[in-house]
Amino acid sequence: AVVSTQSTWVLICMLFVTSCILEFIIATVLFRSGKKNQGDKFELICKIFLPIIFIIFNTFYWPIVMAGYYDGKYHQDVCTQQSAVLNTFLAIILYKCSKK
Repeated sequence: AVVSTQSTWVLICMLFVTSCILEFIIATVLFRSGKKNQGDKFELICKIFLPIIFIIFNTFYWPIVMAGYYDGKYHQDVCTQQSAVLNTFLAIILYKCSKK
């Protein structure tokens, strides 16, 4: 199956929405279990880093997509190559995050 740039974008957006929901659940559990300081720290870290990571992703994603569009090479082969680059970038980020 061919992964398009649109499906990559939708996947990333869904991952960020899911991570926000998970952040809310984890913070709520920490608050309710009496670990207010840990809950506050976790919530602050997520409020700072999730938007930063999304901005970094957009900084790389849109120039790659638009470069193919403005060069007149916007067809399925370019989309597939761009998606491969973006998927590799995403895999590296997820791998680094899972190691911590």
